[in-house]
Amino acid sequence: MYETVLALHSVLRWLVVLAGLWAVAAAFTAARRREWTPADNRPGFLFVLGLDLQLLVGLALFLFLSPITRAAMLDMGVAMRSGASRFWIVEHPALMIAAVALGHAGRIAARRAGSYRAGNRAQFWFALALVAVLLATPWPFVGHARPWFRLPF
Repeated sequence: MYETVLALHSVLRWLVVLAGLWAVAAAFTAARRREWTPADNRPGFLFVLGLDLQLLVGLALFLFLSPITRAAMLDMGVAMRSGASRFWIVEHPALMIAAVALGHAGRIAARRAGSYRAGNRAQFWFALALVAVLLATPWPFVGHARPWFRLPF
């Protein structure tokens, strides 16, 4: 069960990153056009939807399924002294929750958009959310690495 949910979390990571890039690009394009149309709302909606799904799957891993968090919760002092454990227990969840909040702020700005200035605000919030996602993702080239693609078998 753990491996399957972790694989789902890994696949959703790519969908969230792609949707985030699309949302930022769509908001940038709308800002350059100096108009905001209802079609400009779709990328931001999909980005926030992906963030919400990713948060739900991540919370299931964090609270119930992950042996990493289960072991770290037994002795938080030791876990906090280890960079990798601290990343999984504190930094990753905190940055991802911040990304969800920033994405929702962008979605609110996009829904209220009637002018290109509102598009600029949406672009700002979506870009901040995407940066938070990219910073909190365990890329293969960092110390707490995960593979690019994870398969459940």
